[in-house]
Amino acid sequence: MSDSVELSLVIPCYNDAGYLAESTSRIVRALDERGIRFELIFVDDHSADHTRVLIEELVASDSRCRAVYHDVNRGRGSSFRSGAMVARGQIVGFVDIDLEVHERFIADMVHAIRQGADVATGWRRIKLSLRPYDLVRHAMSVGYASLYRQLLRLPTRDPETGFKFFRKGALHELLQHATASGWFFDSEVMAYSTLLELRLAEVPCEFIRRADKRSSVRLVRSTVQQTRELVTFALALRRERRARRAERQATTRSDTDGTRSPSLSAASEHRYRLPARRFVEAVRGPIVSREIPEALRIKPRLEASAPGIGQPRRDLFDRRERV
Repeated sequence: MSDSVELSLVIPCYNDAGYLAESTSRIVRALDERGIRFELIFVDDHSADHTRVLIEELVASDSRCRAVYHDVNRGRGSSFRSGAMVARGQIVGFVDIDLEVHERFIADMVHAIRQGADVATGWRRIKLSLRPYDLVRHAMSVGYASLYRQLLRLPTRDPETGFKFFRKGALHELLQHATASGWFFDSEVMAYSTLLELRLAEVPCEFIRRADKRSSVRLVRSTVQQTRELVTFALALRRERRARRAERQATTRSDTDGTRSPSLSAASEHRYRLPARRFVEAVRGPIVSREIPEALRIKPRLEASAPGIGQPRRDLFDRRERV
């Protein structure tokens, strides 16, 4: 069966019983209409409602549906990882099952990967309502995306979107480094996609917030936690850039006077292990431009050597640039 699957679509679920069956039917219909060979992998993140019962019914009714069940609530990042570890398709993606980004855009993501992208992510064009909660969520989302670009100096316009697709070989490498278990996983995997010099496509998608659902996001708590993780990551990235700059300067001096370059052991001991390979120009610049191309194309890097997703993390310093 593995040879017949092109797309493994991971669907993280948490208390989604109210619209799970309907949304699944819409996804299956959209993929069948486009002739995409797929499997759906539901990951129940220890829901408190009857989400698991519905998933069991879906799996029993369609051989293309599979499931993973968590015994405790682990968060978005862990849910996607659990599904990705059993994925059989050459393209692995995940969507939010509320389908606030319409299912018709799944085919656009698959097309972007077929055209050569390693990562395809939705760039949400949000259709606003005048509900106070929606306006607050929109303002916070825009503010977070701006903070992401300012702190990390990386060009992704919409790092939070729950609509991301990966070439399987690229995902093997990404999951060695993107380890966040919760909502920050979205931002972390986008940052590493750029830092690892993967080919990234940002695909415009319409986003309509549903009025008939209760969000599982605890707005204040999740925002504070995610911002804290973003700042921690940004500080690690800044230290790494400084270490790289110092290494280049020391290498230049050693070429002229024979002195030895300093080691980077202090930087390498930090929790976030950032790529030692040459950074792209967007990373080196003082700040990203306001105008960013529709699809960010980055020079291809070497193919991932990892045999599978479940292997131990590989030290990025193994890929140190040789000057």
